[in-house]
Amino acid sequence: MATNWYQCKHCGTTVKQESMPNISCCCAKTLHNWTKLGEVGQKSFICKNCGTSLHAKHKPLNEGCPNAHSHAWKELVYEMA
Repeated sequence: MATNWYQCKHCGTTVKQESMPNISCCCAKTLHNWTKLGEVGQKSFICKNCGTSLHAKHKPLNEGCPNAHSHAWKELVYEMA
């Protein structure tokens, strides 16, 4: 089973798990509202809207940004000097 990134639309908490996280105990609302962003991988991404950063196989899904209508993902490419 693949490990995926999940983020709560309410509080912005990001977790990596094999299955959907528990919905209880959200600090912003009564229950978490999780969005599956994508599979854990080696490429680095950051959302310009909320600052969430993660390593995924492919560009994460845009839906579910806690700070805007949708995520605005940018792939981070590191160059060796």
